[in-house]
Amino acid sequence: MPIADKIQKGITSPTYASRLAAESLTLQNQYGPEKIFDLSVSNPVLEPPPEFVKELQTFVDARQSGTHRYMENAGYSANRVMVAEQLKRETGLNFSKDEVIMTCGSSGALNVVFRGLFNPGEELISFAPFYPEYAPYVENYGGICKIIPAGPDFAPDLKAMETAVTPKTKAVIINSPNNPTGLICSQETLKGISDVLTRKGAEYQTTIYAISDDTYCRLVFDGVKCPRLLNYYANTIALTSYSGELSISGERIGYAVVHPDCQDGKDVFGALVYANRTLGFVNCPALMQNVIRRLPDTSMYLKDYQRKRNYLFGKLVGMGYKVVKPAGGFFMLVKSPLKDDAAFVSELKKHLILAVPGGEFQAPGYFRISFCVEDKTLEGAMNGFQKALASVK
Repeated sequence: MPIADKIQKGITSPTYASRLAAESLTLQNQYGPEKIFDLSVSNPVLEPPPEFVKELQTFVDARQSGTHRYMENAGYSANRVMVAEQLKRETGLNFSKDEVIMTCGSSGALNVVFRGLFNPGEELISFAPFYPEYAPYVENYGGICKIIPAGPDFAPDLKAMETAVTPKTKAVIINSPNNPTGLICSQETLKGISDVLTRKGAEYQTTIYAISDDTYCRLVFDGVKCPRLLNYYANTIALTSYSGELSISGERIGYAVVHPDCQDGKDVFGALVYANRTLGFVNCPALMQNVIRRLPDTSMYLKDYQRKRNYLFGKLVGMGYKVVKPAGGFFMLVKSPLKDDAAFVSELKKHLILAVPGGEFQAPGYFRISFCVEDKTLEGAMNGFQKALASVK
């Protein structure tokens, strides 16, 4: 075999997302783009805010010498100071720039964290449902993803977590608001996770890290606050992205932070910086760092996403669908009218609607749709949702 076995397997067994992308293009060519209602993607269509465009133009016009060169692998010092100050305001914790690393989005941050932490055979515990790339990302570095099945309310099952922790457990990952449910972990849940990890770490004489995927923590609705795991467990590494809040997913910029009181925190941070360099990221884009540094408190599109969520939720519930109402993010999990969620997603496709089976997220019996799309896409899909439901009843 001329190429790596894992890559060959990936080529011959493409992910559902890649298959959907190909199917979407085929359908668009067949029926026309305006007749395809693609709710499978998580690629925000809202344009970046005017403040972003203004700062980008200002920076480009300034043509300052040296601003497109390499910098420290952790990112510009000024950006790291900006992030540390923002986190101080949000969490009350005494962050400094020496706990902040700028990354190529949250996916880049995940790979940097996994590479920095995991030895072959060590385990990552993930609560279903979850972002499916967690498993292949950690497997890139020899880690093993151990999945805790979802409960009836999709809240993390702490008893199951305690049972799942072994001497090989290196970390637990929490995503709140969650992709695909949009649900937020409560303070009680986060305290419970901290208690379990503290207790099991003492039992096994190991350090068990919590990885807090905060990608959607600033996209929350109805005035709800999103508790942060950073406030409950010192051995936490948190990460996020500017993709959603500034609608710049293609620019690939985010960051990871190590809790100021993390055990061996300096070593952990050093490992992340080393991983950022040796994975080939080197540093995250210089241009975007310079632009977002001037936008730490730019308003987000909360009203737009909340409006889209309310429209979609109201319409689907009115038709008779059972929907998990998201508290944040831009995803919605819907109960499949058929036991086989993939079969119902195929039925939706007959009506030119693209969705993702819940099984892809370890949530069988559901399907996920995204509402970070244009209003006309949501509105145009409603007739197809109604017909698909009627066809299986």
